[in-house]
Amino acid sequence: MELQENRFVYKPDVLYESIEPSDSEAVIQNLADFKTGYLKPLEEHVITADNLRKYLNSASATQEIKAEFAFKQKEIEEALLDIVRNYSEVEEKLNDAFLETAAHREYYGVFSNDDIDERKLKFLIMKNIYETIKTFNEKVKGNWLFLQKVFEKIKVQSVNHLFLEQVLLYKIYPRLELTEKTDLLLRRMNYILRIKEESMGNDRWVAKGSYSSAIEYGHSVLFQSDLSFMDFDESEIITKQSRDESISSTPSVDTAIKNPFYLDTRGTELFNQSYIYTLKINEERIEVEEKKIRHAIYIETHLGAEESALRQDLIRKFISQVRKKTDPVMDYEHFLYEYFDFIAETVILINFASMDEVDKRLVLYHTTPVFFLKIILHFMKEGRTGFIHRRLKRNQMVRELPFEYLKYFLKNWWNTNVYMKLTAQYRNSREKYDYVRASLRSIWINSAPDILAKIRNDSFLLRAFNIHDHKTLAPLLIDELSFVIFSMLQRFYGQDFLYMPVPAHKKDT
Repeated sequence: MELQENRFVYKPDVLYESIEPSDSEAVIQNLADFKTGYLKPLEEHVITADNLRKYLNSASATQEIKAEFAFKQKEIEEALLDIVRNYSEVEEKLNDAFLETAAHREYYGVFSNDDIDERKLKFLIMKNIYETIKTFNEKVKGNWLFLQKVFEKIKVQSVNHLFLEQVLLYKIYPRLELTEKTDLLLRRMNYILRIKEESMGNDRWVAKGSYSSAIEYGHSVLFQSDLSFMDFDESEIITKQSRDESISSTPSVDTAIKNPFYLDTRGTELFNQSYIYTLKINEERIEVEEKKIRHAIYIETHLGAEESALRQDLIRKFISQVRKKTDPVMDYEHFLYEYFDFIAETVILINFASMDEVDKRLVLYHTTPVFFLKIILHFMKEGRTGFIHRRLKRNQMVRELPFEYLKYFLKNWWNTNVYMKLTAQYRNSREKYDYVRASLRSIWINSAPDILAKIRNDSFLLRAFNIHDHKTLAPLLIDELSFVIFSMLQRFYGQDFLYMPVPAHKKDT
């Protein structure tokens, strides 16, 4: 930083771009500020931006001085506010809970045929840190370069020398140098992560790195002087692009997650090849709904509902459990997993109590994710839970269910708790499928006489029965059978299950 021809010029003492990321000694020396973490050094951007904004509006900037940059006043203000906004975003995304949630969400898109592995999660967390900091650094660098250009154009005179010295030498130039230091940090991370491809999309950088079991991913690895572990065998590398080749030499894990936004549990037989065995998630809605959850004023995460539907004694047991509050997205994820377990065990499978555990999983499998989702949504609406409350305007609130986010975590839960609990032989067994259908039919046969009697004794219901008016008959059937059994009978026998033949000794006379 120096004065040339009556103008200040930015010339950093260190040429950071000339430092090789593999040169540990130079890297460690010049990135000492980052050794205790990422956020504290980056916080200097927002502190300086705030100080500069105040300084430009203080008495130190006389009217004569302000006249030199008045034509850019609005753009200057916007640039400074943009730095503050960007820091707020990076602070949120570098939160441990946020990073862990994002890594779990991305995991099966990178390591689709693997169980969750902590080392691989750390790799994804580090990659997400890289993407977040790179996105932030490029944005704030653009703002500081704009400010540099505006104030460097002002010719230094005795009346404004002290002012420009404060603005350029003590505020803008140090922050430009910080962006260059951050670039060195990013190149070091790029080297450790073996980034092979990256691109800007949706206003953020997205990178594809290469995992190695030889590396202990984390903040400390950036400051290790010995990087001999980087000379690992390239055959260990697992990237999204080379995943198929890598997996071909390893045992295949039977997973139904085909990509992060598609669950496909279909089998090889006609009876389990319907679309209802699949679950597609709208990728574009996930990020939108995550932001809604994160900024919600209140989220309903109790397990309550009507006593007749969810057995109040069990509800009280669950409500009494106290969960440690962390990130709202993680809290919502934990609630969903707990709620899926609750509905599966105490609402659906309680009707099949005599079955062994494997056959109970089979009942869920053939219920299918589509009908399970239908049951989940019904009880969430009945029990007024799972909804988020957001403020739209000062006195206006909205209550909504993040549908795609719910589906996203149902995909993971279903794959682990249903699909992978059964062998392919079980899922594709016609005998087992017929066994599940027969169990549902037995439930119907036991209830049919009373239901048919009520229909025949009510002229309005009898007319609906004769013309197959399912909408009119549904409330009675739900009251008599329960919503779960009604839905499952529809799933296995269609809407006309009411007309299935009933054994003579069971018929209403």
